[in-house]
Amino acid sequence: MRAGWGFCPRERVPSMRKSRPILAAAAAFVLVLAASPQAFAQWMPSPWSGPSAYVGPHNPTEEWMTYPDDGVCGTAIGPDGTIYAGGNRGNVYAIHPDGSSRWVFATDDWSAIPAVGSDGTVYAEADPSGDLYAISPDGSEKWRLSAVAGSNGGLRVAADGTIYVCSGFDDRLHALNPDGTEKWKSEPLGLPISLALGLDGSIYVSSYGRDLVYAYNPDGTVKWQAAGAGRLSIGPNGAVYVALYHGCLRCLDSAGKTQWTFDSGFYADQYGVAASLDGTVYVSTCCAGKLFALSSAGATKWQFDVGYCIDTAPLVDAEGTVYVMSADSRLRAINPDGSQKWLYEGKPYQYCPFAIAPDGTIYTSGGGICAIGSDPAVSPTSSIGPPSVAVTKAGPVSYTVGYAGSISIALSPADIQLNKTGTANGVVSVSGSGNTRTVTISNITGDGSMGISIAAGTASNNAGPAPAAGPSATFNVVNTPPIVTVSTPSVTSTRFGPVTYTVSYAHADSVTLNASDITLIKTGSANGRVTVTGSGNTARTATISSITGEGTLGLLIGPATSSNLAGSDHDNIASDTFAVVRARPTISIGPPYPSAIAGGSAMFAVSYRQAGVVTLSPRDITVNRTGTVRYRSVGIDGIGCADRTVLIYGITGSGTLGISIAAGTASNVIDLAPAAGPSAAVEVVNAPPKLTISAPSSPYSGGKSVSYTLTYSHAAQVSLSAADVHLNRTGTANGSLTIVGSGTAARTVTISSITGDGTLSISIDAGTASNIVGSAAAAGPSSAIQVASAGPTVQISPPSSASVVAGNSVSYTVNYTSASIVLLTPYHVRLNKTGTASGIISVSGKGTS
Repeated sequence: MRAGWGFCPRERVPSMRKSRPILAAAAAFVLVLAASPQAFAQWMPSPWSGPSAYVGPHNPTEEWMTYPDDGVCGTAIGPDGTIYAGGNRGNVYAIHPDGSSRWVFATDDWSAIPAVGSDGTVYAEADPSGDLYAISPDGSEKWRLSAVAGSNGGLRVAADGTIYVCSGFDDRLHALNPDGTEKWKSEPLGLPISLALGLDGSIYVSSYGRDLVYAYNPDGTVKWQAAGAGRLSIGPNGAVYVALYHGCLRCLDSAGKTQWTFDSGFYADQYGVAASLDGTVYVSTCCAGKLFALSSAGATKWQFDVGYCIDTAPLVDAEGTVYVMSADSRLRAINPDGSQKWLYEGKPYQYCPFAIAPDGTIYTSGGGICAIGSDPAVSPTSSIGPPSVAVTKAGPVSYTVGYAGSISIALSPADIQLNKTGTANGVVSVSGSGNTRTVTISNITGDGSMGISIAAGTASNNAGPAPAAGPSATFNVVNTPPIVTVSTPSVTSTRFGPVTYTVSYAHADSVTLNASDITLIKTGSANGRVTVTGSGNTARTATISSITGEGTLGLLIGPATSSNLAGSDHDNIASDTFAVVRARPTISIGPPYPSAIAGGSAMFAVSYRQAGVVTLSPRDITVNRTGTVRYRSVGIDGIGCADRTVLIYGITGSGTLGISIAAGTASNVIDLAPAAGPSAAVEVVNAPPKLTISAPSSPYSGGKSVSYTLTYSHAAQVSLSAADVHLNRTGTANGSLTIVGSGTAARTVTISSITGDGTLSISIDAGTASNIVGSAAAAGPSSAIQVASAGPTVQISPPSSASVVAGNSVSYTVNYTSASIVLLTPYHVRLNKTGTASGIISVSGKGTS
């Protein structure tokens, strides 16, 4: 039921009243529109411009040619495949698909291209009488209205059966019911010259006399009006194309606002327009003989030079092939990339609008009607059109599969391969008739992309089966909201800025980010001002300028700055920061953690300030060791420009371990960081603490205090108290104990108020200090001190012999009482002698008695 069609540039602009001037044909713009697969097609100048629902021939050949006696200009295809044409002598012709005549209906004057309703009723207008005819599919007259047609604006039939016609007698737009009764009519429009219908039911009329475009609601009320008259067409996205009479094409949105303007560079050239479902707008120019492909934004994608005047507009088929007829009767098929697919040398005077029938036959017209089909000696071909939507959440999404030159088509879901990425999936079904099929993917889930491929052998003719087709263009499946990411800052440090970030959006259909969505992440006194620039749905640039203070700055992007079919992004996104500096970087090393270990690992916190980049690596670390300490490796943890952790692994032995850091491990716009260290050291121990008691400060006491120094090694903590110290006594000696000192290295134990006679010493209980290995053992008794209440006495015994022969020895025993220490040496002994007697003194013995 859908077909492409064209509007003949050679149509005359008639005068419905003898006094009305005739508009020059050279001033007219040509707008030939392809029927949309989304709505019922019109079998004359169409109310929208979209792709035909059918695929034209891939290997063109003439099937038949017929010559009505008065010539025709433009054809339309009925629901049953009948070809209809209006003749220059007032006849309406109905022709069977094999080229034989079905019937001829006579009007009272020149007949334009007919329109065909969904029930097969044929509507034709006569000029200059202005009569409108409704003709049954069998060729009989259903009804006739006088003086309601005859304007160059044309005749349209809406999907609900409403007939819209611009009258050349009262300059009004008339809306008629299928039985010919009037629904409503507009105010006088001042020579309406073009009429188009929107997919939403809107009616658009161009007024030459008022130089305006009017948009009407289906009830006849005016929606809006826009300046600039010209021939109209409607794109599948609702865009309104106005071919202005000074040689420009203007694109309006559905609210009448200008979106873009295209100028081929040839003033007052005639334009033909066809828009495809992928958004491409194809524009043909009469005098220049060129075909332009424009993006949906009006930018030129490519141009094709036909080399001859183009008297009719392009036509886009279901697979995206663009057809264009030049005034030398040559029909060209152009691929979507601008390359020529084929060239058909037609019969003379075939320059008028053409149409594609459901079986893929193209019908051209002019001096006669020519049927161009696929060469039966060539195997059929299949092609896959673009997806019906570029992005979806659950579907359905459809592809039009076109066959050219086929006799039979047997496409089924089993022949369709889904090409999937990610988690996207769906269910395939096939529908359709004629030379096209619709492959629909429904119940779509997941995220990713999908497309299709078609197996070989899904169609055939006498030459053989159709080859495989695909892979098709893909569409995106979105069930996850957009993903927002923020780049690293454009610089790592700055004094005043500006500094930029790129905020990227994945799978977003809309991005609304502005400065109010961004919070500055600040440390110290750093501050600045945020601005956002950019457009589209993939990225924005956030700039921090007017930077002051010192510290760091970054961005916090708030939620809901983008959306897609699945919803809005919902997370706060924090960027990396950069340093705002006024001096070179500084570096400091914190204490080790833990402070003492038996072995294993230790870490040191390293802090950088005013650093733009930190490049600290293991080779920058010097490990400072004492004792038998060894280590296996050095590691660095941390990112950003503020802090790092240095880790020392595999530590063994006993002693201490610390670190130093080389210069140049950080930088900013001013300078490099200096060296740092040596750090505080971690103590490495592999045994419990050891307690040593020194000798007394004096070996004896004459009533004075005596002290001992207690030394701890490898102690993490010391808990010595008076209860842990014991006084060891002999005789009547006694005294009082006191303990002083702090830390983990030493304590002093003092014995005071000493009395009596004897000895005193101390002993220390176990457990007065500990580390990660264990507790200190008991110590003592210490060396004793002598305590006496009176001074020592000396007593000399008699000689060992009363007489002695010269050369022999004699000895005396010296006894000491209450002595703390005996210092007797030969120096202290005097030899009492008489006569010539003499000798040598020696002292032996030890102890204090």
